[in-house]
Amino acid sequence: KNRTTMDPVDVRLVRAAQQYQGIVSGGTTASTSSSQSAQSQTGDLRNIMSEIEEENEFLELIDQRVSRGGEVAELVRAILMGSSIFNTVDLARRFDVIKFVTIKLKDSQIVGRAAQEAVGVLLPELERLSQTQVREIIDVILEIIQEPSSDLNYTSTQTSQSFLSSENKVLDLLPKAIDAYCNTPNDAKAKTDLIAQICAMEWSASIVVPLCTLCRDIPMVLPDLLRIVHKIIATMPSLPVAELPPLIC
Repeated sequence: KNRTTMDPVDVRLVRAAQQYQGIVSGGTTASTSSSQSAQSQTGDLRNIMSEIEEENEFLELIDQRVSRGGEVAELVRAILMGSSIFNTVDLARRFDVIKFVTIKLKDSQIVGRAAQEAVGVLLPELERLSQTQVREIIDVILEIIQEPSSDLNYTSTQTSQSFLSSENKVLDLLPKAIDAYCNTPNDAKAKTDLIAQICAMEWSASIVVPLCTLCRDIPMVLPDLLRIVHKIIATMPSLPVAELPPLIC
């Protein structure tokens, strides 16, 4: 008990969330005792969160983990788990956390396995955001399309080109974000306008192949698809020969 009391708040948040998950995924949540345990653990999680007086402290906790190279996804999951979807303050916190982590991913401050895990936490949360909020997330993701190589995490190649490192995972959020943004038949024009905006951007050479790969996961009407294809063809002269096979295939 003394060790638990002395642990930093982020460690206790993660532990409470993991214990709650363990109860819920144990297969016995229908029993009265299991239900009471889950409710108790949820209460523990929220009690720990109540120790944080300022909302920006949640982002600071995440930032500290990023700086230390710690497990970011488990902390983000814990904060989201302890934030209700029925409370205005909690809803604002959820969005702030999702956007903050998306920016960290875009800036290559979270990379590799940590980035994959963070993306895994964020993906199901996108559909819980409002359309306006999802659009803000999309705008953050789209910043990477035009950013120069000096601002991103690139790896060198045998050519003079620099290419976006596979460690950067922010683009993995794009198909789900677009789906969440345009999730009804009435949103068809919004998707067309968004694709037109993407195609109007000056794509950095590093982004062409990963972006085209992701576009395969985005349902599109034929005119939107043709717009993407024309954009790809227009960018081909700027690519080294080695990068062309993935586009052709």
